[in-house]
Amino acid sequence: MTNRIPLLEILNKHFIEVEKDKQFQIIMTTYDKVWYELVRNYFGTEKWKYIEIYTKSLNGNDFEIPIIFNENGYLEKAKYYLTEKDYKASAVYIRTEFERIVKLICNKLRLLVIYKKNQKEVTSDDFWLAIETQTDLDPVLIREIGIHRGVVMNPFSHYDLEKPEFKRELEDCISSIEKLIAIENDIKKIKTFDQLENKIEELGIKLKKKVDLVKFLGAKIKEKKNISVIPSD
Repeated sequence: MTNRIPLLEILNKHFIEVEKDKQFQIIMTTYDKVWYELVRNYFGTEKWKYIEIYTKSLNGNDFEIPIIFNENGYLEKAKYYLTEKDYKASAVYIRTEFERIVKLICNKLRLLVIYKKNQKEVTSDDFWLAIETQTDLDPVLIREIGIHRGVVMNPFSHYDLEKPEFKRELEDCISSIEKLIAIENDIKKIKTFDQLENKIEELGIKLKKKVDLVKFLGAKIKEKKNISVIPSD
């Protein structure tokens, strides 16, 4: 298990990120869902295709047939359940995809995310806050997703008879997450706390130089005022 990341690095370095005539088509299979998700997060979906295969029993224990999901993200499942009118299931997959993408962005840009001793207590709120405050993500999209998080992702995922589920809200939410995915590689990191500390130190040095210069000029002016002029006979 400790060799999972090194294996992916070897595949990437020696079989993928090489000259075109030396590249290989790579096929990986696994029963491990965690390993599957790790590979998907590591390589992304631009050049890789991901397929989940399950079995379904027909007529009791008579025989099984394969169930195949061709998907490069949870949004495909969200869209499927949306067409099936299972809005709650759709919302759960939207929320899952949102959590996946914000963690991916934070990891890629090495953003500062709040530390908690129990990592399970670090929520999507913490990752989203890091993206809001430490990247140049469009404020309009930030507001858009913020609204959908409060109206769709959280309420739809829980048992609440007083919160009706509307198809249009789910469609708009999916559209916003797709926008985020589309610009994932274009999001840039802005000033972090470390950068701000460095900037403060840099400005402090500049300020000290200016203060020293003012003191020096003040001393020179004072020195000139103290010069006595002796008139000639």
